[in-house]
Amino acid sequence: MIKILFKINIFTILFFYIKKYFKVEKPILPTGTAHKPLKIPKKPPVKIEYPLNCSAGNLTRTCQDPDRPSPPECPHYFRWIYGDLRPWMKSGITREMVEGAKRTATFKLVILNGRAYEEKYQRAFQTRDEVPGKVPDLELMFDCVDWPVITSKDYHGPNATAPPTLFRYCGDDATLDIVFPDWSFWGWPEINIKPWESLLKDLKEGNKRSKWMEREPYAYWKGNPAVAATRLDLLKCNDWIRESQEGYKQSDLASQCIHRYKIYIEGSAWSVSQKYILACDSVTLLVKPHYYDFFPRSLMPVHHYWPIREDDKCRSIKFAVDWGNRHKQKKKFMMESMVKYPMDASPCTMPPPFSPLELQTFLKRKVNSIKQVEAWEKKFWENQYT
Repeated sequence: MIKILFKINIFTILFFYIKKYFKVEKPILPTGTAHKPLKIPKKPPVKIEYPLNCSAGNLTRTCQDPDRPSPPECPHYFRWIYGDLRPWMKSGITREMVEGAKRTATFKLVILNGRAYEEKYQRAFQTRDEVPGKVPDLELMFDCVDWPVITSKDYHGPNATAPPTLFRYCGDDATLDIVFPDWSFWGWPEINIKPWESLLKDLKEGNKRSKWMEREPYAYWKGNPAVAATRLDLLKCNDWIRESQEGYKQSDLASQCIHRYKIYIEGSAWSVSQKYILACDSVTLLVKPHYYDFFPRSLMPVHHYWPIREDDKCRSIKFAVDWGNRHKQKKKFMMESMVKYPMDASPCTMPPPFSPLELQTFLKRKVNSIKQVEAWEKKFWENQYT
């Protein structure tokens, strides 16, 4: 449905998080602990310029060089960074807060004088690799497990302390884990998924070969049903165990975009499959999620995807497919409103945060869009029994 959404330097995103509140006077390198420098390929020396920070009210801006054209503004989803960091707006982030996340962290990343060090606390699942970038001296805690753990209720009240700062691939409304782009943008070799940039080329070619109106008029889901009870309603998809025994031959994502509709449903938490489904140029049927990752928070129901009820999935999916097949041009328009080319938006300038009214309007629009679909669905099924 969305041809390309996310070709951007992921460390640009990480840099904006760091630039906002992370200030550590001296990186912690405990004695007696082995710190392994990450291997960085040798490159010709590059001149790096650090622009001055200009103050605009209580916002930090980058000074404009009159001899250079203005850099483009960062994509809309960068605006969520302000909300992610709101718990530390007044206090800033201290060393104690960073170390407080060690209890569940997978590893700590320390960057000192342009060199990256890591301290591993436990093994991550499969190849969730860490990649260094050009960022200031810092210390960050990363947790590579799927579920967010920093619960916001534990840090509310007049005597509450500031929460630990822990980066994770996803969050939800009840937690304060800081979301950042997941590891699978660099590929997932265990299940035959290529790095994002290579996969985009394959998806574009596959989408050209199969136009939406010519695709199979069905909804399609492929995944592992064993990881969550909510997926048990969708057991008609291919056998995941057989897939693993056959070397995941059917996991070639570019060859799966042959249906008009593709279903996204969460697993044990959020699933990396969401971006691949959205990039398939099919209409995404998105079962009501409980988690979010970095990019999709700005997606709008009906405009970017079709919302599916969690409590009545099968009938909700059937209605979506029937409605889409009866309103092909409307569904086609919904797809054509998406980004149609690769986007590389680095460097870019940070957009302003949402104003309270903007955020309220945006969230209200999302809720109303879902209610509209549910009303259509209810009327459809009532008419079936009259």
